[in-house]
Order: sequence, then C-alpha cells, then structure tokens
Amino acid sequence: MEDGEEEAGEDAAPSTAAKMQRARSGRPRGAASLVALVALVALVLAGCGEDRRPALDGGPVDAGLDAAPPDAAPPDGGPRPDAGPPLCGAPLDVVFVIDTSTSMEAELLEVRTGIRRIWNAARALTLDTRFGLVVFVDDVVAVAGCTPFGSVEALEAELDRWWAFTSTNRQPNGGAASNTDCPENSLDALHAAATRCTWREGATRLIVHATDDTFAEPPALLSEAIPVQHGYAEVLEALTSRELRLGSFAAPGIGEFCGVAMTENVGVGWHEPYMGMPALPVATGGRAWNVRDVRDGELDMADAINELIADEYCTLY
Repeated sequence: MEDGEEEAGEDAAPSTAAKMQRARSGRPRGAASLVALVALVALVLAGCGEDRRPALDGGPVDAGLDAAPPDAAPPDGGPRPDAGPPLCGAPLDVVFVIDTSTSMEAELLEVRTGIRRIWNAARALTLDTRFGLVVFVDDVVAVAGCTPFGSVEALEAELDRWWAFTSTNRQPNGGAASNTDCPENSLDALHAAATRCTWREGATRLIVHATDDTFAEPPALLSEAIPVQHGYAEVLEALTSRELRLGSFAAPGIGEFCGVAMTENVGVGWHEPYMGMPALPVATGGRAWNVRDVRDGELDMADAINELIADEYCTLY
C-alpha cells in the first residue's frame, strides 16, 4: 500500500483510540452539547417563573425586572395615576343662603374673604360649576332671581354689598320693617333656594347656609310684620325631593342676646332634631358646623365649605 492510500484510510475511518473514548462516554460530543443547552434553558425558565403572577384572566403576567409598584410615580416625576380630583364629569351647583342680620357681619365677611378660594376649589373639581345666592333676615331675597354668577368678581361684589347691609338692621327686600326679634327666616330662605334656584339634572347640588339664631314656622309673624310661609316639614321635603345637601353654619344650645331676648335653644333643626324630625343637615346627608367657632377663629369657613364640596362631589345622594 502506498503512502497516499494509507493517509486516506486514516481520514476515512476513526482510530481505535477514538472508538474507545466514544464507548466510555456513551454518546457523541454533539449530543452532550445539546443536552447542556436544554438544561440551561430549563433553568432560565424556572427562574422566570418565580417572578410571574396570575393575570386577571387567569393567565401568567410577567412582572419583569422593569415593573414598578402600581402606585409609583411615572419616570417623569409627574403625579401618580391615582392622584387628583374625581373625574366623574358631573356639574356642580352651589347656592349660598346667608342670614344678613346685624349679628352676622363677621360671618358674611368670612364668606366674602374666602369666596375666591371656594370658587377656585370648586372649579378644580369641574369647570361646569355654578354659584347662586339667597339672603334673608325676616324676609327673603333670591339675588338676581338666583341666576348663577358669571364670574367670581361679580359674586364678590354682591357679597360686599350684603356685608355692608348688615349694619342697617333692615330687611333685605327694602321694606320698612326693621329686625326687632331673635328668630330669622331660614325656612323660607331654604325653601326659596330649593324651589327658585336652577338645579341641573345630574349635578351635585349643595346649599351652604349660615345663621346664628333660630327660625319660626307659620303662622308666626317675624318682627310683628312678616309672615313665615313654609314650615319645617315642607322645607325638609323640598330639600330631599330635589337631592339637595345642606351644609349649615349654625349655633348649638342657648342663643346669644339678640337685642331683645335670648332663644332657649338655637340648635334645633341644625344640630338637633326638631319636633321628631331629623336635623336638616342630617336628613340631607350634609353637615353642621358651629358658627361660634368661626367667630372664635377656630374654624375657617372657606376650608370647611371646600371640604364639604370635595367630599360630596360625585357621590350618590
């Protein structure tokens, strides 16, 4: 055999040593590499499985290394997804019903001072916000027929006018009678707000009421001249049937000296039930504040009103 043929034979057939090595290993080297690769893939998949959680449909959802907590702020530093006011889209209707008798000068000034904060806070919830105004002593005036104010400046100007009016001890409708007794006509004022103001379909509807004395029912004459038109039960029905929430700044307990006397309990109807009927703020799902806390500097009216509006906006009646 020539040298060339001998070399060709060695290339064509494995050597005896190679055969023995394969016999000892039991499998070719290519198969071993494949098994190792399969094992590595299995380990990787097992490791990933530890970071998986059920999806809403029962399938797996990969948490991933880049997943962030559900309440984490976005990478640009903006607000968290759950931050900000509710976005229900409902309109917001607010009517102020304010006692403008002489003793209410400080409270009316509080409303006037804080009205821009109230306006802005309400419009932060929804730009579709309307404000109206009803004032009363013994008689009642729905300002401009309770037409909503077109601007905060217009509302501020109207509150300025009524704040100055508190020094006159007169009736808001311009009549000749002066205010000569303790009760004020909250009931007719609230009834006017409920029935004469425009309350829009689907709106969150709020009345903010402020007084420091009690009320009277028909057939009472206030200041011996002005008849009360609507009773407590009628006002309660007018409020609840229209889904109006009442937030009332009113005094509890014995009344303060009003110039002629002191009322035994000015809190009934506001802080306490009246004649077996629930207090109006309770019956309407609103709230009652102590108006004396405002006078003592312990309660900010604008803050309280803003909290009421924020809490009640977009909630079921």
